[in-house]
Amino acid sequence: MITKEQIELKRGKIGASQVGAAIGISPFQTPAGLAMEILGRIPPPEENAFMQIGNIMEPTIAKIYMNQEKIEIFEWQKTCVHPNFEWLIAHPDYYKTDEAGKPTCLIEIKNVGARQRFRWENGVPVYVVAQCVLQSLLAGINEVEVVAYFGGNDLEIYPLKITAKQQDALMTKVSLFWFNWISKNMIPPVCDRDIELIKTLYPTADNELELTATASVMQDIEEYQGWKENRNELDRTIGTLEAKIRLLMGGASTLKAPDGTRLFTYRQAKPSAKTDWKSVAQCFESQKNYVSKIDKHTKVKEGSRRFLDKHNYEA
Repeated sequence: MITKEQIELKRGKIGASQVGAAIGISPFQTPAGLAMEILGRIPPPEENAFMQIGNIMEPTIAKIYMNQEKIEIFEWQKTCVHPNFEWLIAHPDYYKTDEAGKPTCLIEIKNVGARQRFRWENGVPVYVVAQCVLQSLLAGINEVEVVAYFGGNDLEIYPLKITAKQQDALMTKVSLFWFNWISKNMIPPVCDRDIELIKTLYPTADNELELTATASVMQDIEEYQGWKENRNELDRTIGTLEAKIRLLMGGASTLKAPDGTRLFTYRQAKPSAKTDWKSVAQCFESQKNYVSKIDKHTKVKEGSRRFLDKHNYEA
């Protein structure tokens, strides 16, 4: 488990847990998102409950592993820094030693929640492998065991033998990310996963400020409109077919295929109660007093930004 000082040292650098994002294989962060974080455009992600649980569980999982394997492992103490690129760092979790006490194998602990288990169906996910490759490179140890604890029940051990070819390939890709973007104070191309991030980056707008699209932006806009027209046509087609199926089902709750497979369900939801609290309040006090109390407890929330496409797709 890393210390507060090591977390601070990590700022403005690429750590092993971020290298997957740098090379575009992380399901949790995009290259653009990582670049914005490294360059200080956005704050680092706050530690959520799952991350806190992972930190708490790490030493416990290590003990379970030691009891199961009948061996002793040791917590890695120092942060590893690349000898030529100080912006590339790693902090392994634990390590095993030989009889002479020399570290021979890194141990990477993963507490995998139920919602993330699907990523492990075919073994160690590629973004975790990338993390292990960087740790191996900077620690100078080619053997890594990924110890994954699934859903608080199952402990799985995945031995990895890291090769020089893997290390070289990773260094090439992460160096391209750094020197093409970070060293130039630039952001890689964004993708659909970055929309929420952009909302965070620009939460407010100057309603008097207008921009004129450049030629390259107009190309993006034309491509956007073309895809949206196709999507609108697709949505209409799907909607028409859905209407036909709903009409066919009529009052039935289920539509089955000839072999008995359930194709669609159209069930009646249970009745739900909705209270008109305004009317209830009016029963107990005058309209004037009610409105004044509402005003007293009403807070003005700053309006959010809405992205509106002004193109007329029906023309």
